[in-house]
This record gives sequence, structure tokens and C-alpha cells, in this order.
Amino acid sequence: MLSRLIHNHPQADIIEQQRFTLFVDEVWSRMIASALAAVLFGLFFQNAASSGQRGMWFASLLVVVICSWLALRKIKTATNTSLPSIRQWHRVNMLLSVLWGCFWAYMPFVFLSDASQQTLSIALLALVIISAMPSISMGCYPEIYITFLTPVFLSLGYNIQLQTGLAHPQVYLCCMAWAALSLFSLLTHKNQVALIIKSVELGTMFQKMKSSNLEKDYLIAAIGHDLRQPMASAKLYLEVLAEKQQDNSAARNALNATEVALNGLHDALSMVSLKEQDEVLRLSRFNPADLLAKVVQDVRTVKPETAISSNYQAAILTSDAFALARIIENILYNYVHHAPIQGLHIATSTDTHHYQLHFSAGETAETGAENRQNHPLQGYGLIMIEHMCRAISARLRVYRDKGSWQTTLLIPLHHAPGILESVQEAELLQ
Repeated sequence: MLSRLIHNHPQADIIEQQRFTLFVDEVWSRMIASALAAVLFGLFFQNAASSGQRGMWFASLLVVVICSWLALRKIKTATNTSLPSIRQWHRVNMLLSVLWGCFWAYMPFVFLSDASQQTLSIALLALVIISAMPSISMGCYPEIYITFLTPVFLSLGYNIQLQTGLAHPQVYLCCMAWAALSLFSLLTHKNQVALIIKSVELGTMFQKMKSSNLEKDYLIAAIGHDLRQPMASAKLYLEVLAEKQQDNSAARNALNATEVALNGLHDALSMVSLKEQDEVLRLSRFNPADLLAKVVQDVRTVKPETAISSNYQAAILTSDAFALARIIENILYNYVHHAPIQGLHIATSTDTHHYQLHFSAGETAETGAENRQNHPLQGYGLIMIEHMCRAISARLRVYRDKGSWQTTLLIPLHHAPGILESVQEAELLQ
């Protein structure tokens, strides 16, 4: 069951998985410590029980340890960490806590049935120390911890009451110890879940920042060459201006400072090159039909008056989803913003090695002679599209056919490092 602290959190699934992982990683050591404590308890109070009772105690311990080991081993090796699976394993852990609680609840009947008040005090102190051992399970799942505590202290309190009477302080100490440990577990749970939530949120923010940084590097790599050329021309022009401003020191200093800034920007752009595309591209397996549907939906939101029909074919691509989305987005916005088209139809097809997107835009009656000569992708992000197509080894072709503009985008089904050397550059036919 989800904690109330994370039930309404937008990342509740991830937080619950993190909480369960922390619990599973720690519960092994908790089980070993509890088993060792049971062995020491049996050895310390061995004179207070018969050989048959001691044998029953250690046999019960062996059964509980084996059952716990089998269950936890199964949990540890489980690959499914979905919420239904976590709920299932949570129920298993609840059963284990009941099993361990019943085992320890059996202890007073074995070793403390005829014990003195001093022995009862020692047993109570030992149980409090064992139960108060710092653990993640105490904070992650307090219901499991309290389920274990309740039968143990109930059994001990019952045995103390039988031997000393209900009014004896040890009975109240036993109740207070149970209440204090339970309350401490609930308070620890609140703080620990808050830390888990912060950890997940920080991890998400870090991934977003990393993703944004990669997208920035990719865009710079895509247009870096085209930016460096005009910057080099600007540097030469600044040098000429600086030579002509020999008598004006302020103007010369300003020009020199501008030139230094341009040099720094030029060097930064030079560090990010499409030759290092394998570090810039983020290859993943995805269904391009889903990506295309999302981009089309975004375009329809901006230009609802444009009629866009589609016929998608599902496939699995290994490519850069971000780059492909930008290419498709750029093509669509070119059509709907910069061309008087009657309607736009998008179709997809797949062959052995490629996934093809086909855009067909019909012309309206208002389309002039000039627009009929110039394809709608001209001058609007064309360089960006060209570089991105080259980066993901895609081929772009734009042409007119029977009074309508046609655009085809051919994408390899599996992008591999170094494929650029064996693939021609993107074709842009006017």
C-alpha cells in the first residue's frame, strides 16, 4: 500500500520503487542480526529451559530463517519492480514479520516462565535494545516493524503480568517500550520518506539538466559549422576596423574586446563537432508512429485550421528520437506557416532497412507563380534540417509532383556509429 506521504505525488511510482529497494537491501542484515540475537538469547537463558524446550527454540529459529531466506532471495532476484509486484512482495514481507513476531513471542514461554524479576528486567532490556537497532525497515515500512513488535511485547507483558501482577511497574514499562518504539518508527517513516522524495526529485532534475545540456550540445553541433563561417568573417572585419581606429583608443579597445569574445565563442563551437556525433546523439529504440503523432498534435494545437490527415505504420527505430522529432516538427511548421497549402497528408511505410515518412501538401487556388517555383521548406530552418538529417543518417527529398509539394524522409531502422561515412548526405532537391 502506498504511503499517504507519496500517494498524490506525481512520481509516486518511482518513489515507491526506491523505498522498496532500500528496504530489500537492508532487510538481509536485519534478519541475520535477529537470528544471531535469538541464538545468543537461547545460550544466555539456557539454564531456564529444559533440553526439549531449547531444541524446540533452535528448531523454530532454523525454520524461520530458512523461510525468510527463501522469500528474500526470491524478492532480491525479482526483475519486475512494478507497483503490483511491489504490493505482492509487501504482503510477503508482512507475513515474514508475523512469522518473526510469533517466533520471538514464543521466547517468554520457553525461558521466562519461572524467571525472577531481575531476569525479566534483563529480558525486557535485551528486547528493547534488539528492537531499537537502527534500520531502514523501521522507517520505510513502519507497519511491518510494528507488526513484528506487537506480538513480542504482548507476550512478554503477559508473562510479566502472570508472575508479578498487573500493577507491577515492569508491565507498564513493557507497554511504554512498545508505544515508544512504534511512535519512533512512525516519526522515522515521515522523515525517511521525505528524504526519498527529495532524492527522487533531485535525480529527476539532474536528468532534465543533463538532457537539456545534451540537446544544447546537439543543436550547437548541428549548426556549428554554419556559425563559424560568418564569425570568421566578422573577426576579419573587426580587425580591419581596429586598424582604422588607431587614433581612437576607446573604439579600438571595444573592437578588441568584441574580437576576444568572438574568438572564445568560435573556440567553444569548434569543440562541439558533428564528427563526435556518437557522444552527442542519444540512441534509443522507439516507435516513430508515436513520436509522429505527438508532433502532429502539437502542430494542430498551434494551427488548428490546417487540415492534417495521416496514416501511420508502426515500427521500431534505433535512432535519436529528439533529432527526428525536430526534423519532423520543422518540416510541418514550414508547410503550415510558410506555404498556402490546401491540406497536408502524412503517410509512413517500412522496408527491410528503412522507415519512410511521406508528406504531401496540396496547393490552394491562391498559390502564386512564385510559390509554385519555391518549395515551402526554403529558407526556414533548412540548414538545421540538413545537418540533423546528416547526423542521424537520414535522407530528405523535396519535390513537386502534379501540382503538390512532396517531401520524403528516409530513416535507417538501425543507426550505428560510423554510418555517416557510408551514407550520402541528405538530398535537397528544389
